[in-house]
Amino acid sequence: AVGERLFADCEKMATFTATFRICGSLQAVPENLFEGCRAAAGFGETFYGCGFTGVPEKLFLPCTDADAVVMESTFSGCSALTAVPAGLFSPVRSRISSAMQTFSHCTSLTAVPSRLLAGATNCRSVSGIFASCRALKTVGDEVFSGCTRLASSDRVFSDCHALTTAGSRLLTG
Repeated sequence: AVGERLFADCEKMATFTATFRICGSLQAVPENLFEGCRAAAGFGETFYGCGFTGVPEKLFLPCTDADAVVMESTFSGCSALTAVPAGLFSPVRSRISSAMQTFSHCTSLTAVPSRLLAGATNCRSVSGIFASCRALKTVGDEVFSGCTRLASSDRVFSDCHALTTAGSRLLTG
């Protein structure tokens, strides 16, 4: 397990790129992992290929100061991940600049909550965000609502064989 407050008070640390990449035995992430990391902005492949089944809803709560937050492939390849909390991106939502392949290849993910990225007004790409999530059955309403700067949404649900229900107004804005 990863220790509580592992990066405590790393106020100036800006990137966590590939920090836990391919840590397949990592079963849990503490809610306060990034406590004190106010400048954190780069989460590319941070948890790529990890073995946890869920993510704490307040994981990104301390990340308050960055102007642009990159969430590219952050949880990609987490094959045991079954659920994503609706408020996961709430603290950083308006500052996310890219969410490309954030959850791609999360082969156990079964549902996407409504409004997950709603209000991500600076996000320019969600390409492949849920690509190859083969157990994905349900996508909630307005997942990308208000993403007014979105320029790329290629392959968002490609290779999602089990998808049967996609909510309304997914890409309004």
